[in-house]
Amino acid sequence: MKNIYLQSYVDELKKISSEVKEEFSGLNNEQLNWKPGEKSWSIGQCLEHLIISNSKYFPVMIDIAEGRKDSSFWESIPFLPKVWGRMLIKSVKEDSKKKVKAPKLFRPSSGIISTSIVNDFVNHQNELIKVIIKTEGIEHSMIITSPAAKMITYSLRDANTIIVNHERRHLYQAKRVKESINFPK
Repeated sequence: MKNIYLQSYVDELKKISSEVKEEFSGLNNEQLNWKPGEKSWSIGQCLEHLIISNSKYFPVMIDIAEGRKDSSFWESIPFLPKVWGRMLIKSVKEDSKKKVKAPKLFRPSSGIISTSIVNDFVNHQNELIKVIIKTEGIEHSMIITSPAAKMITYSLRDANTIIVNHERRHLYQAKRVKESINFPK
């Protein structure tokens, strides 16, 4: 593998899939949709959010893998990608105490989420891993644009780090929901 770090990220994504199945596959509709507070997300919403946000990276990663990616103006500004990359990686870390509001583009539905969400998430993970592996032969210092905003740019390696950290953060959030004192039994 040209980008040796990728194997550890693929392993982490597989581990997250296993944890999601283990923690949440036996939950019923009420449990998957229960929210600890009005402004909090349910377990189902955490999983749906990850599917939505990760999926937004698929087009650019596929374009990169197939040699079709064009650079944007914002991607050509030298210092921005490092600044944005560091900032976003820090903001999505599992242990970050700062609450970050998800961009509208990445928000889960406010309706009832189907009990298929756990299987949907695991299937999505398999697709995500395939897409990430497609970029293995590409230089991961390549700059990409965030799916959330055209002026936010970072390296492909930072994008992968953001994805893995973001997943870990929301898995932790979903586990906290399940551990809430009022969680339906």
